[in-house]
Amino acid sequence: LRSALQASNGNHSVANAMAAALRSRSELRKQCQPSDLELMLQLASSSSPCQKEAVEMLGILCSMESHPEDVNRKVCSALMAIDSKKAAVVHEVLIALMDIYGDDDCYPAVFESLNVLSYFQQSAP
Repeated sequence: LRSALQASNGNHSVANAMAAALRSRSELRKQCQPSDLELMLQLASSSSPCQKEAVEMLGILCSMESHPEDVNRKVCSALMAIDSKKAAVVHEVLIALMDIYGDDDCYPAVFESLNVLSYFQQSAP
C-alpha cells in the first residue's frame, strides 16, 4: 500500500481505487503493514492532495479489521486532530469515526478516554 500511495504522487484516482480495493478485498486489508499505516496517518494529518482518501482508508482499516488498542487510540487521536476547512475531509473524518465506533464493542475505553462523543457533538450544527 505504502509504495502505491507514494508512487501516485497525490493522484486522487489512484487513492480512490486503493480505498475501493481496501473496502472490498479483505486480503488487501490483512496485508497492511505498520509503515502503510504511518504513511496514511501522515497523509491524513497534512494538507496532502490525498488527505480525504487517507482518512477514508484509515476508517476502512480500523472498522473492518481487528487491531490493537494502541493503534485504535493513535488513529482516533490523529483523526480528531485534523483541522481541515475542506468539507469533504471533515465529512470523511466523521464517517471514519462513526464506522470505527459504530460497533459498541470497539474499544469503548478509547472512545470514552478520547471523548469521541463530545467531538461528534461539537461537529453537529
